Amino acid sequence: MTSRKLAAVACAALLGFSLTSFAQPAPDKPKPDAQFGNWLFKTPDPKIWKRTEQNGNLVFAVDEPAGDFCTLTLFADAPAGADFAQQFDTAVAADQKAKDTVKIEADTGAKPGKATEGFDVLTRSLRAETSALHTFHLYIAGHSGAQFNLAAFQTTSEESWKQYGAQASQFLLSLKLANSLLPDEVAKLVGKTAAAPPPSLPGFDTPAPATTQPEPPPAAPAAPAAAQAATAVPDVPLAKSAIVVKDTVTQKNGKPVNGIKLSQHDMDIGSPCLAVGPDGVIHVAFVEQHRTTYAYAVYYRSSSDGGKTWTAAKNLSEDLAGIRAGHCTLMVDGRNRVYVVWRSALKETFPAGMDPWAGAMCYNLMCRVLENGRWSKIFPVHPPGSPETQDDGSMSFFGVTDAAGRAQVVWNARPDKWHPELTRISGTFHQHLPGIGNGLVFQATLDGTTPPTPREIFLAPVSGQNGGAYSASCDGFDTLNGYVDSTGAPHFVAAVSRTRDDSLRNKSWYELVENGKTGPMLGLPELSFHAWRDIPTLLVDAAGRRHVITMYLAGEQPSIRDYLIGTDDEPTVIRAASGPKGTVDGLQACQGPGGRMVVIMEMNDTGERGSGETYISTSTGNGWTPPVNVTNNAGRRSYASKQTSSESNVAVEKSYYPGPGTAAYDRDGHLLLLMINNEFSLFSNTAFGVELAGGNSSQPVLQFLRF
Repeated sequence: MTSRKLAAVACAALLGFSLTSFAQPAPDKPKPDAQFGNWLFKTPDPKIWKRTEQNGNLVFAVDEPAGDFCTLTLFADAPAGADFAQQFDTAVAADQKAKDTVKIEADTGAKPGKATEGFDVLTRSLRAETSALHTFHLYIAGHSGAQFNLAAFQTTSEESWKQYGAQASQFLLSLKLANSLLPDEVAKLVGKTAAAPPPSLPGFDTPAPATTQPEPPPAAPAAPAAAQAATAVPDVPLAKSAIVVKDTVTQKNGKPVNGIKLSQHDMDIGSPCLAVGPDGVIHVAFVEQHRTTYAYAVYYRSSSDGGKTWTAAKNLSEDLAGIRAGHCTLMVDGRNRVYVVWRSALKETFPAGMDPWAGAMCYNLMCRVLENGRWSKIFPVHPPGSPETQDDGSMSFFGVTDAAGRAQVVWNARPDKWHPELTRISGTFHQHLPGIGNGLVFQATLDGTTPPTPREIFLAPVSGQNGGAYSASCDGFDTLNGYVDSTGAPHFVAAVSRTRDDSLRNKSWYELVENGKTGPMLGLPELSFHAWRDIPTLLVDAAGRRHVITMYLAGEQPSIRDYLIGTDDEPTVIRAASGPKGTVDGLQACQGPGGRMVVIMEMNDTGERGSGETYISTSTGNGWTPPVNVTNNAGRRSYASKQTSSESNVAVEKSYYPGPGTAAYDRDGHLLLLMINNEFSLFSNTAFGVELAGGNSSQPVLQFLRF
């Protein structure tokens, strides 16, 4: 787990306690040959070190006189806490208490380091006094993904330290964490038989060919605190993935392979969400209309085998019978707790749209948590509003897992209730002022099943208050999205509305908000309904630079663009529609681990029904990969006609068009795609040249693909 240098530093620290250091390690770093939980280790000499398991820990011990001990301990796996250093100190303190320590005589404190696999390491050496003797300890902890792992070499005598220190050093040098390596590499190290090949499903049939890593992007100015935790996820470039190399997505014979169907009713589907937990489980949530009751509900499914098989769809909102569910989000925290948050109508018959845009109405945000295999009851993210107090609810919102592994929800609201100075009050009557926009932003940190306490994080600057209540104004926000950094601070892009600045009218304006302040503004041509649904998205690349991914519907050809914040560079065109009739029909952008960015584009190059396709492109900040067509809807079109008599026939035409999608990466570096694709059917029955019957129908299907 640690480098020789790191172990030597820890050993040298013990020299300060007037001890003899370990003997010099062998020239070659020992390789692990066994596994205990997340630990990989080189088995110590069984003739000297006797193996036992105590209280869930793996212990190798030397035979010592009664009352003495000399041990190598691999402590049981533990979920990673929000603060690695604090969790390390707490674990050491707990072990010292178990060892009957009454006094710490000497202590190096926690020393930070980095494993060769890229995750964080802490070491600590100390000498302690118990009620009967002195003890000597070397602790090493690793933090990879959502796991916290602790190991120790401990003894009660300097003689044992000198005699067994060299063997202990080799043991500690061999340590690695299984979840920081590829599964095949782990299996090879510990001598396991490789798993049987998975079934022939999209993206699973053959391994991706080996590739070289691209050149790193040029250095960038200092960015805000990390948007994501450090990751050891490997990189499987999209163009080199098996499903693209084998051309199974866009086969030239017009028979593209469908993804795995995950929708429940194949009715109206929206708000697809996808996340991979630290344990590798894939989680999916979406909103769908019931086939017989026509109610809109939030559904959840998961896969623990990389997407080959899935749990049955679970209706998470069914306990709110009659209350419509809308736009949803999905998060998995550092302790593998799954949070599904959705927009909920204030009462029966009230709407709750599936778009990020909330319109002029307020809603409630509801949540359920999956922890240790059990779902919580529904609870509110913020104090719920009601039809009588509609202004108390939330509007646009987004949910993310921050770099410390915490689930965060950010939303905006009308400021009236929380800022009475921005309303006109007469007795018990509160009048909303026309110049005051929905520019108040709240944040809540989710921690298990306890309803969170929202905190105000931003209010759009207010002007004109000196001219009286009706002269006061502040901008509002129609939509917002972004990320929360490692300190818990949000960074988001908001669609500006209700401004009194005439120079900003007749455009779509988006403003960066971070550190409680407004930043640069991005002015775009009118986006029409796309501003509600396909909103500009804030992403962070591998160098920490911020990007806004957006549609640009003006110009010669509508396109998808990447604007790099903080520069005057021309935006990068990720893909433009080709042909004079080409259109952009949709856009979603997703943040991946390690600064990976994914863009999902629904585009139609001919303008004809059945020619719309879904394209995906990825980047780490050093250029975008060539877009890949993942639907080949043009190859799916079909027409059939049957002569029912000498003078009549029935004809059916089928075509397809794309819907919104979302993306994530699994622990093996494969891109996962969850997308909606729609089948459009047109039928006609004619006789003697006269149409007797006809019509059309549209059926959406939610599909999963692994690249």
